[in-house]
Amino acid sequence: MDKHAYILFGSLISLVILSLIALSIDNKPYIQVPLANNTVFTSPNKSEFRLFYADWCGYSKKFLPTWEKLTKDKQLNVAFKKYTDNDKEILKKYSIRGFPTLQLCTGVDSNGEYTNCRIYNGSRDYESIKQFIINNK
Repeated sequence: MDKHAYILFGSLISLVILSLIALSIDNKPYIQVPLANNTVFTSPNKSEFRLFYADWCGYSKKFLPTWEKLTKDKQLNVAFKKYTDNDKEILKKYSIRGFPTLQLCTGVDSNGEYTNCRIYNGSRDYESIKQFIINNK
């Protein structure tokens, strides 16, 4: 095999391994790895900040640049997860009725499920949300 074939093979193996990890996690907190579908895995006992989002909602669309900025801020040291209006079971579990809704979860139970979740009701600007996360994680 030539050099390019080895690189392609290595990339394929990496993709398969990441796919297997993603399938085994089942929304439980693990290592932080961003994926194409906006899922982020997180290390154990790390807080998770959530966005409940709807494509058809103008307020959700307007908030996306702030969300993207938050997800790139390494100082926050939390996992980020974006749910859509298609995630019906999750929306029902957390009584989400409007979009966008922001939620911070700061605990993990013995099953690896996030607990101590509370809705953020403050201003939707980057600095206000950042301070909320820092003060409450």
